[in-house]
Amino acid sequence: MIVSYIRTSTDKQQNSIDTQIDTIEKYCDYKGIRSQKYYVDFGISGKTCDRPQFNDLLDRVKNNEIEKVIITELSRLGRNLLATLEVVEIFK
Repeated sequence: MIVSYIRTSTDKQQNSIDTQIDTIEKYCDYKGIRSQKYYVDFGISGKTCDRPQFNDLLDRVKNNEIEKVIITELSRLGRNLLATLEVVEIFK
């Protein structure tokens, strides 16, 4: 399954959610693929890894239910470099 992860830091960034979705959809069109699910953490800082949709995503990756995760930029995964690298290792 191919999925996408989207996050914003504040609940006043709906335009950022829309922009991320648009960017992901354009990427998918270009690659000839389709994101089957969007995991969205709205208004949650990237400083914490305790994000409901993010945690569900990681659980599904660990259970081999997800083949690929599409994000618009690494900062959507997290703001802490070490934590982000740990997530990338899980994705591998």
